[in-house]
Amino acid sequence: MEKPRTKEELIEASMKRIAELERENEQLRGERDKYLRRARAHAKSVGSGEGTLLAGGGEPEFYPNEKREILLEELKEARKRLPNGTRRADVLDSVLAANKLEGTLEKRAAELKTILKGYKTMNAMTRSKLENLGIDIEETKRHYKLRYYGDSRYIIPLACSGSDSLRGGKNSAAGIIQKFF
Repeated sequence: MEKPRTKEELIEASMKRIAELERENEQLRGERDKYLRRARAHAKSVGSGEGTLLAGGGEPEFYPNEKREILLEELKEARKRLPNGTRRADVLDSVLAANKLEGTLEKRAAELKTILKGYKTMNAMTRSKLENLGIDIEETKRHYKLRYYGDSRYIIPLACSGSDSLRGGKNSAAGIIQKFF
């Protein structure tokens, strides 16, 4: 670009430069806004527990936050086996501190134990309570087939008539908890 010679040329050159700087400024503001939106979205996802630490996988959830609760329970158990002061222990401590367990699995297990405590026969109330936990009940000749949320991978038998001992219902509950929860 040639040096301006007159006052008018100087004004015109200055106006062009101002226009260029305004366009560049607008472009930079657009880029800044884009990065701010990304940062807000990331902060929101991390803060809500929906971060991208792990992919969700293809396994469906039978109730809200089921997979999250299972993973956190397993991490909690894995942490117990690690010595303090190791990188793995520190990482698990950090993840567990940032993701509080809701206790859904424990509540469901406790409810199942209560339902089957002293189990003798399948009555309407027991059936209804089991169904509220997502357990479908199919009657066969000697046993009931309990199916978790209708998924044929998770089937466990339950005797039509419970044991005379106090342990029968507790043993059944333990087996169901291990298979379903």
